[in-house]
Amino acid sequence: MTQCAQQLLVRHAGGEQLFDTTTFTVDDKSAVLLVFSDPGRKLCIAAFNREFWIAAEFVEREEVDDG
Repeated sequence: MTQCAQQLLVRHAGGEQLFDTTTFTVDDKSAVLLVFSDPGRKLCIAAFNREFWIAAEFVEREEVDDG
């Protein structure tokens, strides 16, 4: 079994979405939530406008059975 530390959980008007990353930011001017695939912030994998997203938090990832 493999256990990874954390995932990013985004709560939004359409429900919830989990991301296999812990890298995100909120744009100061527009309040857009940007989720990135890597700590270098080279690839944005999701964006939520200020009217749509509610909260972003880290959650523990569940164990995955590799075999």
